[in-house]
Amino acid sequence: MSLSFVGILFALGSSALWGGTDFAGGIAAKRQRSFQVIALAGLAGCFTFAILGVLFDKALPGRQNVLWALLAGLAGAIASATLFKGLARGNAAIISPTSAVTGTILPVIAGFWLEGLPGNLQLAGIGLGTVGIWLVNQPDRKSGTRHWFDLGMGLLSGIFTGLFFLCFGQIQTGSMLFAGSLSKFSSAMLAIFILIGQQERPLLGKPNWLTSGIGILDACANLFYLTARHLTRLDIAAVISSMYPAGTILLARLIQHQPISRRQWLGVVTCLTAVALISIQ
Repeated sequence: MSLSFVGILFALGSSALWGGTDFAGGIAAKRQRSFQVIALAGLAGCFTFAILGVLFDKALPGRQNVLWALLAGLAGAIASATLFKGLARGNAAIISPTSAVTGTILPVIAGFWLEGLPGNLQLAGIGLGTVGIWLVNQPDRKSGTRHWFDLGMGLLSGIFTGLFFLCFGQIQTGSMLFAGSLSKFSSAMLAIFILIGQQERPLLGKPNWLTSGIGILDACANLFYLTARHLTRLDIAAVISSMYPAGTILLARLIQHQPISRRQWLGVVTCLTAVALISIQ
């Protein structure tokens, strides 16, 4: 089994964990403000990475790892906040797929630039995966009309998602667990400062185990993505990890019995086909 194939498996694991995180996050966001979810989940992820770092890291992160980690954390927090705001005010059928697909463009371009073009089958898989990500976000009917606000929020969220993938993927091995802790800390601090500026309580008075669990799952997803990045190409790791909406809608179907459209089923099959193409060496 090649290291590249193992990297693909880690990227799939990251996608599955992020799918579960998004599903649970949707439930938590009904009980708390979005920035409260980001803050508490970020702190839980920070402690998770820190504990793993004490156990397994060989050294503290260097200056470059610290910089990449902080930038990744800020980008991730802004991406989540922008997406939450867009979904609260706009058309989810436009914002979600726009964000998901836009989030893959920057790491794919960076992967082509830094590592050259992949093989023909892998290149086809990357393209097919991007189409699958779009389809899996599509319901049968689109509500409303296509507004600039919806497109703008989707693009903005996607750009910062892509920046997260790119920056977090630059963290080097040896101290990546402590770097991951810094990334989550910066996400939490940004959310807390925004809540304070809005004169809101940053954290609830009693423990919220759901949101804490989201933070732990998100930290594991981050770790899986970073491991995938070091075992395979940046573009491949980012595209496969970005297939997480498929997991979210499958969980919504199994647990909440929400309907899945034909386009979404087609998107799931398209994503699986893309992974198969990418896996062929």
